[in-house]
Amino acid sequence: MLAEARSHRRIRCDIGLTIYIRTIYVPHIELLRETVLGIVKIDDDLHEEARRASTVMCRSINAQAEFWMKIGMLAEAHPTLSFNEIVKMQFAAAHVRVADLADA
Repeated sequence: MLAEARSHRRIRCDIGLTIYIRTIYVPHIELLRETVLGIVKIDDDLHEEARRASTVMCRSINAQAEFWMKIGMLAEAHPTLSFNEIVKMQFAAAHVRVADLADA
């Protein structure tokens, strides 16, 4: 029922780190006949770090990885901003008043 295709990519970072990424695309025929769902396989050590961080931050492993990816993308788009400034910017975009959270 499910078809699966795998591809492997090797990425070399500027700091000399080599990461092997395996991407798996699985079409879910029963629910989404023409849509391809993608799953990204990350390095085992990074997955373990995401698992540990997700426990501390009360997030699922996927939510933790998504958070890191979003913050990383925003950091690349705004290289002069600190982590705290990026989070503050995201709160403002979502109309969350940080002062209200501090009072709670």
